[in-house]
Amino acid sequence: MRTNSLSTQWKDVGMLEFIGIVLLIPISIIVLNLIIGIMFRGLLQSNSESTFKILLGAFYLCLGCGIAPYIYRLIKSYLIILCSFVVLFLFQVLIEFSLNRGVPEEVVEKIFSEIFWVYLSMSLCVSSFRYSEARLDFAEIKDIVEKTNKISNKKYSEGICTKCGGVTIIARERETSGGNRIEFFCDHCGRFVRGNPLPNTIIGLLLVTISMLFLYGRNSNNQESVISAFNLLCLIVLFVGAKTFYSGLIWTLQAIAQKQNNIR
Repeated sequence: MRTNSLSTQWKDVGMLEFIGIVLLIPISIIVLNLIIGIMFRGLLQSNSESTFKILLGAFYLCLGCGIAPYIYRLIKSYLIILCSFVVLFLFQVLIEFSLNRGVPEEVVEKIFSEIFWVYLSMSLCVSSFRYSEARLDFAEIKDIVEKTNKISNKKYSEGICTKCGGVTIIARERETSGGNRIEFFCDHCGRFVRGNPLPNTIIGLLLVTISMLFLYGRNSNNQESVISAFNLLCLIVLFVGAKTFYSGLIWTLQAIAQKQNNIR
């Protein structure tokens, strides 16, 4: 398998962890289905079944893209996707047949139409993230240590850039508001040092999409007041997602530009 210079890029998992991840993906899909069914029950009650299916499909796409950043660096990521698909398919077949909901052909078609989008988006994102690993110029930090500035008495963290080998500061204690200010670029080579920035871009876009879907699904049928705590929460998630997407996009473009400069 082609990799870049990051020694921790591809990770293996033991059998128990592998089984746990395989089971966790179907469970997350089932839980999402239940949440959407409860929160958007007004759409079903108003005979908007087609709209509900479109929303559910969009959420499935988002879920698949959201899972991908956490499994794409696993050596067995594609095997995990395949096994989790088989587990979910068999589980849903068992449920459908136990409830006598239709003939076998109809049940299989219904199941595939529901979970197809999750695994399609998950597979595409895993492939995209793996492809970008060797083609984006970014770094990671190793040997992180905590230190204190002898002059200002402020704490900071530094580590070694995996690309240039230089010692770079990765977090500084804020002067007034407290907490740490995270640093994203190497002080020596200027590379992004927080790993592959592309997944951050996708996660930000997902947060924006999910918040908009919830806002539409909850308010399209006048299920609650437009001014509500839930809508406020969605707007906060929307803002965080937009900021994450913007930052991730800038970091990704920076990694692309750095790669082009190195080629020249």
